[in-house]
Amino acid sequence: MTASGRAVICVSSDELLNHRVVDSRVEAFDWPVGDTHPSGAATLSRGAAAGSADIVAQGTSAAIAWTQRPKGSPRAFWVARWSKKGLERPNLYDTRALGLQALLAPAPSGTLDVFYRAAGAHWFTVRLSRAGRFSGTSAVTPPGDDVSAIDVASAGSRVVAAWTGRGGGPRVQVANPAG
Repeated sequence: MTASGRAVICVSSDELLNHRVVDSRVEAFDWPVGDTHPSGAATLSRGAAAGSADIVAQGTSAAIAWTQRPKGSPRAFWVARWSKKGLERPNLYDTRALGLQALLAPAPSGTLDVFYRAAGAHWFTVRLSRAGRFSGTSAVTPPGDDVSAIDVASAGSRVVAAWTGRGGGPRVQVANPAG
């Protein structure tokens, strides 16, 4: 829910054929407060190599992020914003050895903290400005710790990442993106 009461919904889906993903989609739609039905779905990504999307509200708009690997290119991170005026063109960020999942956490002054997996099972975070510029890339999980998934949350200027570590026990780390 945005600050103006609009619901922006994002859906990631896979089409399987013989137990193999043949199409992955990231779609979103907008449902303004007072409207009797949502907007038509906008397809943000389509292809067998699209990752799961994440979404966070930011004021009167919402930021939607996912990873995608266009044919013949490395996997990249995509961020689109859906404002009252509609869907904006996504910003594209190229990262080496990027994993499928990316997570978002709102940060101060309209910025975003993005958490992503790279180099196997190692998680990093980067801060994205409202204009789409990145800064302050930093490691979240320790080197050598095999972490397949994390959860993130934020409040004000604080961001927290949690995961189950190598020994199987839960671990919570305060992530301080340098941004």
